[in-house]
Amino acid sequence: MKKLFIGLAAILTMIATLIPLAGNKVVAEEPAANPEIEIILHKRIARDVNVARDKDGTYQTFYQNDGLLYDDPGAVDGFDAKWAPINYANFAIYDVSRLYQAWQKLESKDKEFDGEKIKSLSELTEHFMNMHRSDFLNFVKRHGLQKTGMSYDANGNPAYGTVKTRKDQINGVESEGIGRIFVDRYYGGGDAAYVLFETSLDDNREINVNISEASSPMLVAMPQHHPVTEDELSEVHLYAKNVGYVRDPYFFKFGRDSDGKNEAPLEGAVFALFQYDDDGKKLYLDMNEDYRNDLKNKWINETDIQDPLTDQRVNKFTSDKDGLVNTGERFLPAGTYYFEELKSAEGYVIDERSKKIEVFVPKTWDDPVLVNGQPMDELVSGEVPETAYQKQTPRVYNTSTTKKPPVEEGSDSGSKKMLPKTGDYKTSMLLFGGLMILIAIFMIFKKKEGRSV
Repeated sequence: MKKLFIGLAAILTMIATLIPLAGNKVVAEEPAANPEIEIILHKRIARDVNVARDKDGTYQTFYQNDGLLYDDPGAVDGFDAKWAPINYANFAIYDVSRLYQAWQKLESKDKEFDGEKIKSLSELTEHFMNMHRSDFLNFVKRHGLQKTGMSYDANGNPAYGTVKTRKDQINGVESEGIGRIFVDRYYGGGDAAYVLFETSLDDNREINVNISEASSPMLVAMPQHHPVTEDELSEVHLYAKNVGYVRDPYFFKFGRDSDGKNEAPLEGAVFALFQYDDDGKKLYLDMNEDYRNDLKNKWINETDIQDPLTDQRVNKFTSDKDGLVNTGERFLPAGTYYFEELKSAEGYVIDERSKKIEVFVPKTWDDPVLVNGQPMDELVSGEVPETAYQKQTPRVYNTSTTKKPPVEEGSDSGSKKMLPKTGDYKTSMLLFGGLMILIAIFMIFKKKEGRSV
């Protein structure tokens, strides 16, 4: 019996030892290390006239992030290479792991996040993406969220909790609009989660867009998997999307007689575009051939130019057969600019008004662009609309250097009588006077002859 009790005691002791081990199964599966995940941010911008809007006026999402480079064979479709990269965009990254893990533990029927019924990770991602900027900042304050992650500036100095986009190498190719930040894979033994939030865009006069919509807050929940192989990603690519507000002005160049009665479109007039900087310096628009891709305008100080007409750096715009002077997608953000006529069409003069034709680009699409004080019909798919060709507005005039000869009466084309020249008039009067004298002498002789009879 004693041996039996000893055996039972041994078995119970073994069971008691195993029970805690079984209860600590999660601890046994905890990672021995907490690897760093590199988030590579790609800052892109799309021109808002090309971005679809929902019925409520908000912009539709135009690319769905999947953690891959857009040209990876497994990446989702929908990327447009015309979305231009932007440097000097600043982002903060917040740790939402604690809130994310609490949401993960909820039963499906009770799944709620920050007071919203959210049942899936895709819904949670959408929740942040649709969050207004002010609402997100209130969310940060309400939950006491802290910035996290480590990035490095252009000089290699560490920057905690923030990242700035700049030129960088992606797979050996120099790219623009790139930001890198390193974060932990785990938080407290569970999956980590982060939100990237755009805070500002550095002041840069070369960028030719106004940011009408900052990029949406982006949730990155660990782990991130390759959509095809399902391997866990150690490098996660995110495309931060902005919508840029820009306009591209045009006008019609017309010539008219000095009396203002006859007018017609002028072909061959040459113009440059300029603006004034904050110090009042005159800056001419540079030719910059990459403006369509990088959404940047470059400007040249007039002090560096001898003659803008002959300087190959200055972008010139020439009126066509319809008199149209088109900037051809040289996008301009809100502000005031001026066209300057550098060369007139043959037979016409450049007056002072033609040297400073004002272009006013308003801050929103609610108001039209004004050229020479006249409203401009908006381009359709990048083309000058038919309505503008029909009206031929906005319109700018040149005056002819020649005057038509006056139309004389009595001719086939006029109503004025033809008057004799001054010399002819004098000759006629002398002949008339001589004739009158001869008649008078003749009358005198006839009278004397009558008396003598």
